[in-house]
Amino acid sequence: MTPRFERLLGTLCQAFALLLAAAGAVLFLAAVAAPPAPITVALEETSPSVGSQDASERSRLEAFKKLSAAQLTQTIVPKARDAHKPPPPPALETLIRVKGILDFGKPDENEALVEVIKSQETSSYRVGQTVTGVQAQIQKIDAAVTFQYAGQRIELQVHDGSSADASGLATPESRLRTAGIEEEIQAP
Repeated sequence: MTPRFERLLGTLCQAFALLLAAAGAVLFLAAVAAPPAPITVALEETSPSVGSQDASERSRLEAFKKLSAAQLTQTIVPKARDAHKPPPPPALETLIRVKGILDFGKPDENEALVEVIKSQETSSYRVGQTVTGVQAQIQKIDAAVTFQYAGQRIELQVHDGSSADASGLATPESRLRTAGIEEEIQAP
């Protein structure tokens, strides 16, 4: 190919691309600017040789004619209500463990040692406090710990990993039982 022929071919390709872009722009503007035209459906009547139509067929045909002539302004299908409900929260027992209870003789001063299973962090909490990261509020601490979680009151016993007595309640003499280890707490 000669350089002159290559230039001519390049110029023709550029002109063709410009022509296509202009045609696309005109079609787009025509589609956006023009109001939508109603769709009409021509229905053929059944031939008289077939026989007379019964009343139900005629009424359906008339209803279809009215529907095809009408311009719809809103959706016909009702919107689904609450199609995607959020999943229920996980069970509290799968999120935390009560590792122990400190009994100081007054119910309001008792503390619960609670482990968040996911982070494996154990902290002490009093009545009214919320376990960090779980949104479970402690309602009561006695032989077990009562939590307010996901709109329910849930009571959890001390978890020591065995099937032995898991009450875990420290005695009024300031003893602490947690996870099978019993220690003497020195009062200040």
